[in-house]
Amino acid sequence: MRSVQNAVGDAHPQSFQSVARQQILKASLPTYYCDSRVRAKLQRWRLPGNQGMLSKRALSNFRLLRAGVPPRVLVACFKVMWNGWVTSRRFNSISNHPNGCILGCGSIYGEDSVEHYACCDVFWSWACSARPVGLGIQKHMRSKLSFLLLHPELCDEDRIRIALGVYAMHRLINHARHNQPCASFQHKRYLSIMCKRGAVGSKATSLLQF
Repeated sequence: MRSVQNAVGDAHPQSFQSVARQQILKASLPTYYCDSRVRAKLQRWRLPGNQGMLSKRALSNFRLLRAGVPPRVLVACFKVMWNGWVTSRRFNSISNHPNGCILGCGSIYGEDSVEHYACCDVFWSWACSARPVGLGIQKHMRSKLSFLLLHPELCDEDRIRIALGVYAMHRLINHARHNQPCASFQHKRYLSIMCKRGAVGSKATSLLQF
């Protein structure tokens, strides 16, 4: 803290975060291996394919998203890979919420976990709908691999669309967790609205249109 404050000096207060980031990077880069870290995080997903290629693709995706979408979308995708979503499976010892799909997808395998939401019908039935209602993703792409933006057949535009969808899904799950379920609630409409809000302020908005 003191070293950052000394470096900032009389600079604008907003520069504190920038200086802190630079010092953290300077201290960690010599010993931090991004590829190994990402590969370790991907192991829990048990994805098909060469693990080295998947980790490199994941790092490439982060660079793509950093340039193409607002930080809120990038963070939502990062938290998926890092299992950072609030779910009953993640907090099994302290959660009082039933360990079932919080969106009520009806799947007998549906559980309140990020792995399930990556394949949940609530998400993919919307994502595979034509734009601008959905994301226009081809049905055969439905998989955890695509949810993580790692499917080899996905083009860059589709990766950005799915990233926006992941952000929208994160918002939907948080909404459902803190609100009483309603029979008239329209999941697809909510996802569509949140997807567009996620893209606000970036060129990605145009990718949600025809």
